[in-house]
Amino acid sequence: MSVTNNQTISDYYDFFRDREIVLNKQNLRALKIDPRQVFLKHDGGQWPCIINSTSMQFSTIIIGTGSGVYKALNGKPNSSVSLKFCFIDNDNNPIQFFVNCSVSEINSFNNSTELALIKLVFTQRPPDDLIERLGEFLQVNENFVKKMYEKIPLNKDSVRLLGLPKEESYIFIENVPRKCIVKELYFGGARLLFVGVPKFLQNKQVCLKLLFIDSGEKISLNGTIKQAEFLPNRQDIVQVNLDFTKEEVPMSYKFHINKYLTSFSKQLIEKQISNEVKSEQNK
Repeated sequence: MSVTNNQTISDYYDFFRDREIVLNKQNLRALKIDPRQVFLKHDGGQWPCIINSTSMQFSTIIIGTGSGVYKALNGKPNSSVSLKFCFIDNDNNPIQFFVNCSVSEINSFNNSTELALIKLVFTQRPPDDLIERLGEFLQVNENFVKKMYEKIPLNKDSVRLLGLPKEESYIFIENVPRKCIVKELYFGGARLLFVGVPKFLQNKQVCLKLLFIDSGEKISLNGTIKQAEFLPNRQDIVQVNLDFTKEEVPMSYKFHINKYLTSFSKQLIEKQISNEVKSEQNK
């Protein structure tokens, strides 16, 4: 692992260690957690459980009150257990590890007599794999709010860094596809060029399709055309500003935009430091 990655992981832990993530279906998918391979280990045995939420310092899980592990832990606070996580990497291979925990609380889940909610407090800093996954997820969602309109002009270099094959793509207007050129992308929208007439496009509901070749993902971005106008000296090419529907922006798209913005920021910082060093050397 590089020094940069070590520093990034340390920053994730410092900034986000106590942030709890509720692991609904969408978040499980975004984090690439395989819920079928999550187990609670105690006293030499392993029991399947449902992971309900997690942070870098604790997790909550759901187990059946009829299971042997519930009977072994109920009424015995601070019992030592291990929680097995299972993530899936980009090649669809499992990344599995155990986190040592102490049982903090055991309560009924939604007043059920058959299910119990158990809070597990990590007894030491968790593995870097967990910190990296959770930290990136939390950073993406934070930047989605803070940097909603930080625009990325598309050119040869930015297309490559974003993982797009080219600037050209398709936009669907009332389910009719049109070729378009993507001039800018950002968390909250895009600026596009295509053949059209502005007055027939204003406030239209549309869907922008993007292919990310680095991950093989085909992403659909629903939104509304907020501004449309002809290019100067052109009466056939329209320029539109598209606002995405915020609650429908896929996590995979957020990850790609965040990766570009954070890596681009690092490049600017490194370039600035390099220029300052050269300036000092030339004095």
